[in-house]
Amino acid sequence: MSDKETSEEILEEIIEESQVESDEENVEVEDERTLEQKLQDDLTLAEFEVQKYKDEYLRVHADFENSKKRLEREKATAVAYSNESFAHDMLGVLDSFVSALNSIAQADTESAEDTISKFKEGLEL
Repeated sequence: MSDKETSEEILEEIIEESQVESDEENVEVEDERTLEQKLQDDLTLAEFEVQKYKDEYLRVHADFENSKKRLEREKATAVAYSNESFAHDMLGVLDSFVSALNSIAQADTESAEDTISKFKEGLEL
């Protein structure tokens, strides 16, 4: 073998090794890009899920607040209605007491026996 052939062979080996190293580096770079892209995709997916859960939380919280306000209004309405009903029921009793007080004022002019019979009749009513 001549020096020229040996040099060419050595040169070819160096070129092949360089190409193999270059290919390995490209694979590593591609792996890094793939890994980086995968991480970026995972990050985007995680951000999307966070936004989805945040929206869901806000909707549930708004529904809760609306329900709370509605229950407060219903409670106030129920209390007002029960007070109205109670006041209406008490009007009859108040009228009876007013009549009894008026009877006492008239009792001064009538006999005691008539006054007692009227009180008895009023209480029975």
